[in-house]
Amino acid sequence: MVIQSNMSPNEIVNIWKETNRIFQEFQIETTTTVPLIQLVSSNKLANLLDELNQEIGSSQITCIEGG
Repeated sequence: MVIQSNMSPNEIVNIWKETNRIFQEFQIETTTTVPLIQLVSSNKLANLLDELNQEIGSSQITCIEGG
């Protein structure tokens, strides 16, 4: 996956504008620079990351470990 829990909503939206819609659905402010792992409860984090990565066309299949 390209988008990871150590990234902030602000950083993500600046790179992938199309993710803004998903942050709105999860009611997450996109101007914050706090990493997702600190911002989102653990039970919602996996779902959020899945949706964000689907939106940008990334998955575990399209990425290689360590890069």
